Amino acid sequence: MKYTAIAQVSRQLVGLLREGLAPQLLREDAVGLCAPDNRGDFSLGVYLYNVQQSEHARISGRSNQTLFTQKYPPLVLDLFYMITPYLKSDVKFLFEEEQTLLGRVFQIINDNSLLTQEEGETVTLELCSPTLEEREKIWGSSSHLYRVSAFVSARAVIVESTRSREVARVREFVVDTRQN
Repeated sequence: MKYTAIAQVSRQLVGLLREGLAPQLLREDAVGLCAPDNRGDFSLGVYLYNVQQSEHARISGRSNQTLFTQKYPPLVLDLFYMITPYLKSDVKFLFEEEQTLLGRVFQIINDNSLLTQEEGETVTLELCSPTLEEREKIWGSSSHLYRVSAFVSARAVIVESTRSREVARVREFVVDTRQN
């Protein structure tokens, strides 16, 4: 994938949630990328809170691009998302509605754990559970707005390298079969 890999995976995750939630639970445009303290009109926010180099998948070594060019290895990333319901409802129904929505989110992620990218690469979606300390950092100064959320990782997101190098190929190979 190109440098747009992170945005592509985020867009695909939001699309997956929109497709699975609309129209029964939410309108399509009620699901989108946003920060916890700036959610706009979204009823379900998807927040990319961490990006790190993958510990599980690394690609080393150069690959042949042409006969005389080798491309440097890509960067393999893991993306971490927080998916939070921001429903506006009567307090008598709010928590049950949010829990129903989260249940459907978990079901969608479980049923669609592999995302296929344009280039044919596969990204794996997994539920994850950050520590309480990590969650507090995510919510930051808006911790008074804390809500129960689903945490999802997208593993093995590939960002291609733009570096390449010229290589010389063996053009002649001579074998001497004389004995001494």
